[in-house]
Amino acid sequence: MLCGVLRRIGNYSVEGFQNRLKLQKTVYLLQAFGIYLGYEYNWYLYGPYSPGLARDAYEVSPRLGLLEPVRFADDETEMRFQVFTEFLGEYKDDPQWLELVASLHMLNRVYEGKNQKDIFRRMAKKQPYLTEANRLAAWNHLQDFGLVTEST
Repeated sequence: MLCGVLRRIGNYSVEGFQNRLKLQKTVYLLQAFGIYLGYEYNWYLYGPYSPGLARDAYEVSPRLGLLEPVRFADDETEMRFQVFTEFLGEYKDDPQWLELVASLHMLNRVYEGKNQKDIFRRMAKKQPYLTEANRLAAWNHLQDFGLVTEST
């Protein structure tokens, strides 16, 4: 399933840190849209990270280009996938943007009930290289798709 989904989203690779970062954050966000592929995430230096996904990605990497893109059997999942690809939009190949939105989403879930300022403060401590303006743009993007609800 992982190969088919990745083929449908785009060209993914485990070669190089930026590609692995992109892979980790893309699958995290896919699952945030309710398309669960079975990966558990914890916080790592660059936001959400799944050791299980890393292991599986290396295992399936040689076959990635050989498999056909997957379509989901039920209409509801297929619709969620379409919204997910709309969410990714022009950012699907931008590892830093993917890191930013995935990290904000995860921190918002972990610190449920905290407001946006608290989440931004925590993120600034964990990832100070991501700017306040970028955090705000990413937060608004997450809000537009219903992935965070706190606004102030």
